[in-house]
Amino acid sequence: MKSAKNRLKTLEAQLTPRQVIIHLVERMKEFDDLDAFILWGYTGETLVRMAETRENMYKAIKQGAGDKDPRKIHRACKKVQRELFFLYELAMAPSMRIKTNKYRYLYWISTMAHQLEGIFRKLKDSSKQEPTVKELAMFRDSAQKLLLDLVSEQLVVEWISQQYFDGRPLLFNSQQTFLEKLISRVEQMIELFNEALELFQVMDQPSESYKFEPVNVQKLRAEGKKFVPGIIEQVKQDSRISMYNAEGAHDEAIKLFKDSLSIKSGK
Repeated sequence: MKSAKNRLKTLEAQLTPRQVIIHLVERMKEFDDLDAFILWGYTGETLVRMAETRENMYKAIKQGAGDKDPRKIHRACKKVQRELFFLYELAMAPSMRIKTNKYRYLYWISTMAHQLEGIFRKLKDSSKQEPTVKELAMFRDSAQKLLLDLVSEQLVVEWISQQYFDGRPLLFNSQQTFLEKLISRVEQMIELFNEALELFQVMDQPSESYKFEPVNVQKLRAEGKKFVPGIIEQVKQDSRISMYNAEGAHDEAIKLFKDSLSIKSGK
């Protein structure tokens, strides 16, 4: 048993921060959602295990250092620690973003469903007034914006996964299913909206300087790629801020946060 533990420590000492976090990402597949994963991470056994892994990496740095200068060893250990924190935050970012925005998305799509139902009710019932151009425009703009948001989010997850974690999934099963179903529902609503446009024949009756064309889902998916670089930079910036906070470097975190606000405001 002792020799097995020693072999494990030797293996851990050879791991890079990226390999450690990739191993953690692999464990995510065992959990259906973020809450269960976080609770597992806060169990005593897991905390001890993670602390031991990190300590073994630090020992390997100290033992392998040709220069015994304590300051250089400290800097090397700090660099490893920061990389661990940054990659962990980056790996968790996609699932945290989905969790944070979940109910906003659900409210958004429920509002769209109500709008679309109202449009069809007016079109089907001859006793009611036809839907206005404003009503059609409100649904169209809302649907396009939501689909862009969702597709961009999906592309960001894929990019982070490919660039940092060898293509491993970064969303929990329930989140992946939720995102895919939500995108599918929005695309179905857009298809129905395009049918409503045909019924209304709005393209032959331009009004209030509007000229409607059917919403092109494939074009929207392509446009979603334009937003990905900016979102990725923000996710990386947020991960660095969390990295500094995790190691207690709060002044650096605050400075980075202020810099982030300046970038967003264009100052």
